[in-house]
This record gives sequence, structure tokens and C-alpha cells, in this order.
Amino acid sequence: MEEETITSKHHTCRPPKGMTYLTIGQDFMSIYNYILAQYNATLHSMSSLLSSSISAIPILADFYPAAVMVYTDLESLQGLNQPIDYGSGVGCLFRVLYTYFVYLVDFFSFILLLFCSPICFR
Repeated sequence: MEEETITSKHHTCRPPKGMTYLTIGQDFMSIYNYILAQYNATLHSMSSLLSSSISAIPILADFYPAAVMVYTDLESLQGLNQPIDYGSGVGCLFRVLYTYFVYLVDFFSFILLLFCSPICFR
């Protein structure tokens, strides 16, 4: 049986064969620190960084997760576009989207701005 493709009639969210999608959360700094740790480990594992071509050196965005989770309060909408800390670290969905999934921000900013102004950027 052939693998389904993105152009198939029934879309699935499956990684390519032999690959894995990473979903990480919950607060902004945990996500950032994980990405930075993976980036640094990769740079340190490169046998000869100085002799590598510049195109072989990874960029931080190469380590962004496929998906993220952020705690929010749907009753008060805290954590969507305003920073909130429930004791495990500061979360702000809009900030996470803006940082790691900027191509989604135009869509989500319209929806979130219907509720209140995005103060997590001030």
C-alpha cells in the first residue's frame, strides 16, 4: 500500500517515513531552552566547524519543533495574547506562534485581536 501524500483526498498529519515530528511545551522559556540545547549540541558535535562550508552549519530555526503546547485559560483568555504564569513558567500562545511559527501569525493575530490587544509584545 502506498503512503498517502499531501495531495491525497484524505489528509493526515504524519511525518515522512523514518522521521518523527516533535511537539514540545509548555512555557516559552522551556521551549526556547530545549531548542537552544539541541542547536548547541549539534554545533559541538560537528567534527570541524571551521572547515565546514557555511551552508553545512545549521541555523537555530532548523531545530524548531513541529508543534507546541501552551497553557491557556479559555474562560478568561489569559495566556492567548497576554503572558500568564500558572507556576510552571510564563506562557503566551501568540508570542510562541510569533517566535516559532511566524507564518501562522497573520491568521491567529486576526482572531486574537478580536478579543484584546496583544500586550505580550510591549
